[in-house]
Amino acid sequence: MRCSFWTLLLVLACSACAPKAEDAAEVAGRTAKLYYDALLEGKYDVFVAGIDKHLGEQHDYDVQLLANARMFVDKQKDSHQGIASFEVSRVEYSDSAYAANVFLQVHYADSTQEQIVVPIVVRDDVWLMR
Repeated sequence: MRCSFWTLLLVLACSACAPKAEDAAEVAGRTAKLYYDALLEGKYDVFVAGIDKHLGEQHDYDVQLLANARMFVDKQKDSHQGIASFEVSRVEYSDSAYAANVFLQVHYADSTQEQIVVPIVVRDDVWLMR
């Protein structure tokens, strides 16, 4: 749990660095990658904390989100020998909505790839996944 606190603090620091639109897109991309890297490292609580509608550790919904994150990683191990890495391929940022779509390239251990879209939004100066 202590690691989660420091990771969230890092996300807050990154979010605070985004006053300009051109910087905000970069911060959105780095933040989405940070959340997915946490997932890859088995830090499911950090990943769930980055979801806009999560409720906090004490709620059943967050327990389900944690279980889903674990199942997703386990399924990728079965399907693709696991995930090797995530890479930001591009970001579509909307200054008026304080939101972005971050396109992450998923590199699997079996040498296959796919692109996923991570919708991300600013809530109280913090980038969170929708």
